[in-house]
Amino acid sequence: MYNISYYAGFFDGEGCIMIKKPSKTCMNYILEVRITNTYRPILEKFSSRFGGTIHKGIRRSERHKEKWQWCISARMAYEFLLVITPFLHLKKLEAELAIEFQGLKKAANQHTNITTPRKINERANYYWRMRGLKNVI
Repeated sequence: MYNISYYAGFFDGEGCIMIKKPSKTCMNYILEVRITNTYRPILEKFSSRFGGTIHKGIRRSERHKEKWQWCISARMAYEFLLVITPFLHLKKLEAELAIEFQGLKKAANQHTNITTPRKINERANYYWRMRGLKNVI
């Protein structure tokens, strides 16, 4: 089994952190973490250590290798990021923002499941802040 700094380093180079809205009509925003790679065994290590699922990616042509994608979301993504963030470099600001987003969402859900316009705007703000961080590097 690899140590946490290995997982963090691999994720820093190959991973993706997103706050996304599933559809135009849905008012909820979701934290999602992914790694896409052609070497499935490393993604299986992530899955066995942190949970989540592995999906086969779309192969653009016969010249390209098969690719795989490991995905986790919401609480599992939050817990994964809590563990690896101290070791991140490139994605540290994104991870901290994602942790803050999911932490506020988690706290709000403990009190009520009602989505108010204020909560929707607050979550949308995190979505746009995350998109802004993607353009920094």
